[in-house]
Amino acid sequence: MLRLLGEGLLAVITPERVAAYRVADGDLRWILAARPGCRFAPARAVRHGTVLLIARPCPAEDRWTAGLVAVDDLGVVAPHRTPLGNGRRGERHSAEPPRPGKVVAPPR
Repeated sequence: MLRLLGEGLLAVITPERVAAYRVADGDLRWILAARPGCRFAPARAVRHGTVLLIARPCPAEDRWTAGLVAVDDLGVVAPHRTPLGNGRRGERHSAEPPRPGKVVAPPR
């Protein structure tokens, strides 16, 4: 199954893995393999805002959260992750953490 992810990325969802490609040039950006004993259910993928929720039934897992994985244009949604640089050179991604601080002139 094919699904758009964010700005210019296409997710290819198969039972074994999810791969994201940049639409502009077909560049592979990331791959997510299913856990051992689990398989993705491509037809059960649902978009929620900028996130794609994909069903990943795992018979060995008791927790319902193990049966879902959330991805976006950066890959698996996780706290404190850093951008992969999916955009063009010079572009900043909105998920990039802000760099607060006082700008100081270089010494003379």
